[in-house]
This record gives sequence, C-alpha cells and structure tokens, in this order.
Amino acid sequence: MVLEQLGIWEPPFYTTSLLVAALLLVSLSPGPASSQGEVRTDPAGPEELAEAPVEKVPWATLPDGGGVFEKQVHPPTPWQLAERAYREALRLEAGGEEEAARQQLGEALDLAPGHRGARLALATLLARRGQLGEAKQLLELGLEAEPGQVSLARLQARILVEMDDVEQAVALLERVAPPPPADPDHHAFLAALYQRQGRHDRAAQLYRQVLRLDRRRATWWMGLGISLEAQGRSEEALAAYRGTQRIGGLDPTSRRFVEERIEGLVGALPVKIPAAAPRSPGAG
Repeated sequence: MVLEQLGIWEPPFYTTSLLVAALLLVSLSPGPASSQGEVRTDPAGPEELAEAPVEKVPWATLPDGGGVFEKQVHPPTPWQLAERAYREALRLEAGGEEEAARQQLGEALDLAPGHRGARLALATLLARRGQLGEAKQLLELGLEAEPGQVSLARLQARILVEMDDVEQAVALLERVAPPPPADPDHHAFLAALYQRQGRHDRAAQLYRQVLRLDRRRATWWMGLGISLEAQGRSEEALAAYRGTQRIGGLDPTSRRFVEERIEGLVGALPVKIPAAAPRSPGAG
C-alpha cells in the first residue's frame, strides 16, 4: 500500500484552494523578495490584503503666502502593481476563474520577479492543472534567486515526488532543512520520503525526533511503526501502532492498515509465559 494512500505524507498544496495554498506556503518563511531578487525586510508580505500606503509630499506654500494642502500622488511602483495583480488573481481563483487568475499571476511576476507569493501561487495553479514541468521550472527560477527559501523548496519537492523523482526531492529538502523544532512538518515529510527510498533507519530516527516535539500526530506514529517493522523491530513497531490508536483521527484506510498491522504483529510475536510464582516455604 503506497504511502500517500496511508496518509504518511501530506497531499500537495496544489490540491487545496489556491488562496489557502499560497498563504500557507508564504507563511513558512520571511517576507517576500523584491523585483531585483533580494529578500525584503519590511513587514508587508505578498499575502497581505491591505493596500500599501501611497506616498505623498508635504503641502506647498503659494507665492502670496497663503498655504494649501497640495498632495501629489506618486505613480504606483512595479511592486505595488504586482501586489494588486496577485490579490486579484486570488480573488479570481476563488471564483473559479483559473485562466484569468493565471494571467494575473503571470503579470505580477513580469512586474516583480521576486514576488514570492505570486510565484508560489502560479506554480500551485500550474501543478494543479497537471503542468508539472512548467511549475517545476517556475520554482527553479525562484530558487536561483533565493537558494535557501523553504517555501519554494517545499513545493518543488512535492512536485518532484509527483514526477517520481524522490531522490532529487530528498536532496532539496535536506539542503534547506531548518532545525526540527522550527519546522517539524518539514522533517516528517522528509522521513516519509526516506521510507520511499527504503532508508527506514533514518526515517525512524526523524519520526522519533518530531514526535518528541508533538506526540499528537497519528500519522507520524504510523510512519514510525512502518519503519520500525521494516527493520524487524516488531515490539517497538507494535507500540508505535498502538500509539496511533490512542491518538485517533486517522482516515479509514490508514485506520484499517494500523489495525491489520497490530493484529499481524500480535499473532507473530512469541507468547511470553509469565514466571511461576515462588513457592512458599515448606510447601510440597
């Protein structure tokens, strides 16, 4: 039974709403990059829906000494125009107008190639439409400008998995991996891919690490059980599967799988005969 059927690795972001997908991915990392490719440090991010303030000059004094508040509005910057196109794209996609959304996202990237939100959203939309090669190329361009950017790398890894290139996906996730406490989901995803490669010792190690950070994730307990069982560590695997049952919340397919593995392991483990009670003095 393949891992995605068991829920061991989360489905790609592009199976969700484009708005939800883009906001989740952008939230994984610092603010967006500018149109020149460097990372912006201002608090505004591409996911914000508020307009950037329009810059105005102070009021000017007339020659006769009178004063008026004469406001001169500067033309919007390419970044501001890209931001507007990005927000419009999210609105269009939410209304089911995917092609119009795609055009708006393309326009946003033409105006500001460093707009990370637009790049993630467009890659998400392309992947959802089955255009995995185009989505991969789009993300590669982003990673050239921001090599360590986790949100770009995470989506790229999911697309690589869909393209059956697990080896490259693993290498990418390893390269950008933050410390486990900062992003346990990243390491759980990596553990699931180690399982696909048959590297069950490494997968089990990672699952143990993330479970120390959050013991309430049933799919992580199941992943740990699978890797322990693959190494022949049946008693430990049984304990992990039972941990999954204690937490609950699995989908029906995964729940049946866990029940079957518990039944199989219980039947295969040797029966432990309890030691005989000590005989009382003078008995027999």
